[in-house]
Amino acid sequence: MSDEKARGLDFTHKRLSPSDEGLPPPAAEGDRRSPGRPLATIWTRPRETIRRILESDPSYLVIPLSLAAGVAKVLDAASWRHDGGRLQMPTILAMAMIFGPLTGVFGLYLAGWLLSWSGRVLGGVAEPEATRAALAWSLVPTVASLTVSAVQLAFLGDAMFRNSPGPAAGTGRFLLATWAIHIFLGVWSLLLLLIGLSEAHRISMARALGAFLLAGFVLLIASIVVNFGFLLSRLV
Repeated sequence: MSDEKARGLDFTHKRLSPSDEGLPPPAAEGDRRSPGRPLATIWTRPRETIRRILESDPSYLVIPLSLAAGVAKVLDAASWRHDGGRLQMPTILAMAMIFGPLTGVFGLYLAGWLLSWSGRVLGGVAEPEATRAALAWSLVPTVASLTVSAVQLAFLGDAMFRNSPGPAAGTGRFLLATWAIHIFLGVWSLLLLLIGLSEAHRISMARALGAFLLAGFVLLIASIVVNFGFLLSRLV
């Protein structure tokens, strides 16, 4: 056996490395890279961008992105629900600025923990800090949608939050174009999340999708239980 080892032979069992499974190996402890310009490269090289962030600083811009995305989501929800029929525009904007950041950060930590757990169930390795990074950076398109909302506000005013935006010429085409952009950004955000989960957990995209669906299913069940308990408390 000593002669075999001298010739470089080793028959001991070795655990497969990520590169053996077709995934890039993690960076060595002394080989950390800067995140570069992730706000730009996340659009063109998302996997490499997420990998750089995870290897250099998983907390980089995570909170600011979640705060801004929370504002964007509240504005989008108010527009979809036509809240302008019961609330004044200043009230809607104030709610977005106050409650948007709070829900954004709360959702970041809750979803980050759930996605860490669901990914580990499917063979992943990511801690909540890494899944929070993947989640936050998938929100870059959501943050970008704030510019679309600003254009909608400038063009439509409070009609943005109403069921009937008004008879102005071109309004219908304008709404169609802006909401098409919103939908595109939403789809891109979901794709970024799956890529980020794949990188953070070092699993395939299929398993990343499974982790996402499993976490969503847990949230759905929890929501049903809470709502059912609320209804029972009102009936008793």
